[in-house]
Amino acid sequence: MELIGLLLAAPVTFVASLAYAALMLAVFKFLPVAGRVLAAGSLAVVAVIILELVLLATIGPKGAYAHFGHRFTAMHFLGFFLGPPAAANLVLYLASRLNVRQWLRFASTTLCCWVACMAALLGHIAVDEAIVGIDAGKPFYMTPPVVPNKGAAPNAGGRRLFAIPTSLAARVGELHRSATSTG
Repeated sequence: MELIGLLLAAPVTFVASLAYAALMLAVFKFLPVAGRVLAAGSLAVVAVIILELVLLATIGPKGAYAHFGHRFTAMHFLGFFLGPPAAANLVLYLASRLNVRQWLRFASTTLCCWVACMAALLGHIAVDEAIVGIDAGKPFYMTPPVVPNKGAAPNAGGRRLFAIPTSLAARVGELHRSATSTG
């Protein structure tokens, strides 16, 4: 059933991307001030997405959810819902500044929005499965965060790209304990 959903997501998100690109093309053309405001807001959304990617790469999805709880959930869903439009807005803003042809603005905005939609969908599935497992009864945002053990390494909490070596983590823990016990 999930495979059918993923297969149907591609054409549906493409049609939604076409509609969004057409709407934003009109906004950027007839309301340039609104276009600049949307571009500035899009930069803020992209900054939140970059922060989430850094958290996922360093402490992993479980660690980020255990440490930040519902704040991580809010950040994740902000990127999930507003990330594709933000990317499309920035592409359209840059294309408008470069004075490229109208059809090229439309095509690049549509393609960017569609790729970002599919990436956000697949990324959301990956984060959900990393936190609660592949056969979970409910999604991660409906389960309470579990804080890792105190004795665990500071980067404990699931898969991560940049794992701190155990000896280094132990040394950092020693330095932290000695700094807090003498001060």
